[in-house]
Amino acid sequence: MPALQEEKIAAKAVVDAAYAKKSELYADFKARMDAWRVEEKQWRVQRDEDRKQRREQQQKEYEERQAARKAQEAEMAGDPYQREINACDKLSKYLAQYEIKDAAAEADDASSSDPVKDIDGYTLMGRKKERDIDPLFGGLAPKVWGVCGG
Repeated sequence: MPALQEEKIAAKAVVDAAYAKKSELYADFKARMDAWRVEEKQWRVQRDEDRKQRREQQQKEYEERQAARKAQEAEMAGDPYQREINACDKLSKYLAQYEIKDAAAEADDASSSDPVKDIDGYTLMGRKKERDIDPLFGGLAPKVWGVCGG
């Protein structure tokens, strides 16, 4: 039996040496992992700072582009009341068509603009657009030269 005891003691010494080696390797691994975690934390903080700076820089560039775009739009926009001015000009041109003229000026215009005169009691008829072709919906047509019976 003493041989078995010696064998048991030798096996226990091998197990203890292996356990010590395992503990040593685990301690080394733990130290390396702690160092890596510290470096990883520092790297993430640095990455977040870089991202924040990049975001701020992009925001600043975006605001500069927007300010330049707004300045260009303001420069190109011109007078803020230009639409109203254009509308008034169009209205005045439209109303100028219906301006009342004196009788003398009207007679001069009629004699110079009418190359063909009435021939033997006949009157010239205008185009269909000028005649009153649908009195049911629009009432009487305005009095223009060449209207039948006029």
